[in-house]
Amino acid sequence: MKVRHRIVWILLLVLGITAGAGMGYWYAGRHGPFKPPVAVTAPVRTPVVRVTTKPIVHERIEEKLLTYGVVVAALGEARTISEPFETRVRRIYVTDGESVDAASPLIEIEPSPDSQLQLEKARSELDSAREAARLLQERIDLKLATKQELLVAQQRVQNAQLAFQSMIDRGMGASRVVKASASGLVMRIDAKQGEICPSGNSLLVMIGKRRINVRFGIECEDIGNIHVGQAVRIISVNHPDNVVEGKIRLITQQVNQRTRLVDVFVSPSGTAQLMLNEYVRGEIILVAEQGLVVPRAAVLPEGDHFILFTVRQDHAVKHVVSIGIENNDKLQLTGGDLAAGQHVVVSGNSELRDGIAVITEPTR
Repeated sequence: MKVRHRIVWILLLVLGITAGAGMGYWYAGRHGPFKPPVAVTAPVRTPVVRVTTKPIVHERIEEKLLTYGVVVAALGEARTISEPFETRVRRIYVTDGESVDAASPLIEIEPSPDSQLQLEKARSELDSAREAARLLQERIDLKLATKQELLVAQQRVQNAQLAFQSMIDRGMGASRVVKASASGLVMRIDAKQGEICPSGNSLLVMIGKRRINVRFGIECEDIGNIHVGQAVRIISVNHPDNVVEGKIRLITQQVNQRTRLVDVFVSPSGTAQLMLNEYVRGEIILVAEQGLVVPRAAVLPEGDHFILFTVRQDHAVKHVVSIGIENNDKLQLTGGDLAAGQHVVVSGNSELRDGIAVITEPTR
């Protein structure tokens, strides 16, 4: 029984092999012999970088120190208006920052009650001294007094007269209007209407028109780079188109305790249109030269030197360059084989290497 089963399995196996071979011959007859698939190799693409360029120009480049400051009265130009006796403010005709002409009314004052009392005492003392001198003269006529006593009485009259006249000359006799002695600006009003102001206290402060300075704050480490007479470009923070030229007038030799900076005073040109207490930006010109200038974005650091790229026949050309004066926007080239008019790559240059293909896009 087992032998019969084995014979059956052998016959089935032979029949399967024969059927497979027949199918193979039939497929080969219709389609040809079987060939294994061939791997397809993709074509090698050369990298291309899109860049933008700008021309090298020959122009003046400046190295600047940037700072900020405020417009103040010029040193020694502020005029304080005060009275040498106690006054009461009756009326104020001007306001802070107002421009006034010569003889314009500023403030109306009158003597305070105490000042009027002092004036009355001086008048009384003068009357008393005169009466005493008259009585003494009568006694001298009667041979009851000496001329020495008369001299003392006359001296008393003279002193009383001087004291009384001084008070009248200073304006203690009546109310009056204080007027501007010259055209200028009202820098500050210290008094208030109806207020009693002690003798010598400031009523208001004025400066002459265009008698202004700009006070800048400079870091201590930068002080060695500036000097008196150095050119400064003053730009209004609120009106960037308002640019004024000026020169350093004074460099203080102490650190401002409030700002921790060194105060530097700059005198603007006589035609400056700046307002008191206006905030401004200052550009102190440290160095200025003519030379080949490129945008800062064109130059890249590489090791211990700098490089930039130009484009020749749609390929990048690498140049090693030396840097001179620089500011926030531009750099001066001091060496190399470059010339004005050549175009340097300013965008996409970080992806470049010497000889790589590029597509130059229009500069925006």
